Amino acid sequence: MKNRCQVVMIGLVILSGLAGLATAQEFIRLKGNLWQSRLNGKFTAGVPGLTGTALDLRSALDLTDTEQIPEIELRLKVPMMGRVIGSYWKGSYEGAQLLPASINYAGTTFAAGQTISTELNLAMTTVLYEKSFEAASIAVLFPGLSEVEAGFLLGGKYLTVNGEITSSAGPAAEEDLNAPIPVVGFLLKFGIMGKVSLETGFTGMRINLNNLETSFLDLYADINIRIIPSLPLGIGYKRIDLDINYDGGNDIDLDLKTSGYYLSTVINF
Repeated sequence: MKNRCQVVMIGLVILSGLAGLATAQEFIRLKGNLWQSRLNGKFTAGVPGLTGTALDLRSALDLTDTEQIPEIELRLKVPMMGRVIGSYWKGSYEGAQLLPASINYAGTTFAAGQTISTELNLAMTTVLYEKSFEAASIAVLFPGLSEVEAGFLLGGKYLTVNGEITSSAGPAAEEDLNAPIPVVGFLLKFGIMGKVSLETGFTGMRINLNNLETSFLDLYADINIRIIPSLPLGIGYKRIDLDINYDGGNDIDLDLKTSGYYLSTVINF
């Protein structure tokens, strides 16, 4: 996994160098992140007649490692309208733990004393529309800033979760969750002295339907330095908070927090 992530980032750096032939006007923006993701939270999966055990992702399932997750983002500027933003990331977390007590997961009981292995796979696809406007008043108040821009975000995210637990004694159980999440948000970006650019933004939504309660927040902040104009490199921080409670036959309760720093490179066309 780590070797694949390194190959992705090296490829993006090479393409960034080739992008020096591109125009200064940004119509297409391709960004690659290498995210150091760390998990926290709980996962409960029950079935009719067997209530699931609330499993702490770190202490009960040993999902304690920081994983390197590659993320790709594409922004397409539509003249007079705004931008369309699409992104995708996928990560896998693994752990092994000796059970001090019995647990129930996805209709299967794992007895105390068994060693369980857990694999949790997460993936998120994002499609957003950005309506941006130049924040000229901010630039006037802070003369050192340039290219000041703010924008409203509207769109959706599609989360897929796959959690599988296997036991040294033989039992195995798997649970899948697919969740489309409408979101709204805001972003702000600006440059400093033509060499440094900063961007921060968030998207989120809270939904309460008959058998579904969802709370979602995705926020980030990063800084990019243009040591070479066609090769901006950056560092940032990203955090996702997700709480899903679904009662539609199978009962699923996912309280997930993942956060960490990332390295990035950008290509503008």
